[in-house]
Amino acid sequence: QSRRRKGKLKVNIVSTDRYDKRNLKSYSEESIVYDKKRYTGVSGEFLFDSLNEQLNKFIDQEDLMLDVATGTGRVVLSFANRCKKAIGLDLTPEMLGEARRKAEEKGIKNVEFVIGNAKNLPYESNTFSTITCARFLHLFPFEVQNIFIKEFYRCIKPGGKLIIEYNNPLCNFGIELIRS
Repeated sequence: QSRRRKGKLKVNIVSTDRYDKRNLKSYSEESIVYDKKRYTGVSGEFLFDSLNEQLNKFIDQEDLMLDVATGTGRVVLSFANRCKKAIGLDLTPEMLGEARRKAEEKGIKNVEFVIGNAKNLPYESNTFSTITCARFLHLFPFEVQNIFIKEFYRCIKPGGKLIIEYNNPLCNFGIELIRS
């Protein structure tokens, strides 16, 4: 994989399959309204607050963390102050643009955003003390989910933590209808 810098945003050249192409298109178009659609109102705020409360129970002054499928950075920015360095990785440049904007607004400096494919993480084995992945795996069939999980295990340090928040598999059926 080749890498180049574009401002503060690292760009990895990634190959994409049909799932990647579909999600890349959908989330690129949705990036500006993503947070408003999902995390406003009583139910959206409750969902986000509950998720972060649960995630933060497992995060304790980590060395180097990776948040896979970080989107607009809501999860990685919520725990960036609890680690030396946090990295948010996503396939969608537009989503990461929103995440970077939020980090700058909040003055969070120990977070980096990387464009990359979770099926082939651009990191050496045993790199991260913790890897998180929230609201992502349900978008893929089980055989593709296994690829992601193997890659997470490759990149996590021995004794590290892998934290996955997994939606109900039936949720994917509704998402498939909307996205197609």
